[in-house]
Amino acid sequence: MATQSNEQFDDTNRGSMFRNKRKTTDRHPDYTGSINVEGVEYWVSAWSKFSPKLGENFLSCALTRKEITAGAPDMLAPTPVSERKENTTAQAGGASSDKLKFDDIDDDIPF
Repeated sequence: MATQSNEQFDDTNRGSMFRNKRKTTDRHPDYTGSINVEGVEYWVSAWSKFSPKLGENFLSCALTRKEITAGAPDMLAPTPVSERKENTTAQAGGASSDKLKFDDIDDDIPF
């Protein structure tokens, strides 16, 4: 039988991932979860892949910093439009590079 301690568990530099039960396409991660890195919370996603060069399976991972907003804890919060910086290249008449949206990020990590 395990004994309980009155000390609070320190989850700094720890995390967990579980099989993604909501995966509907190959682009969705196979595993999802969260991790604490040096006191900062991140969402973690992992894809199970095969390396023909090494001849073995591996996990490719990505971290996305969690942003907590009032009324919506533990959800990614987009940057409010009023806080976004304008693209100075576009203002100067150069080529515009719009900010990437979460859905625009390529999930296929090359390593």
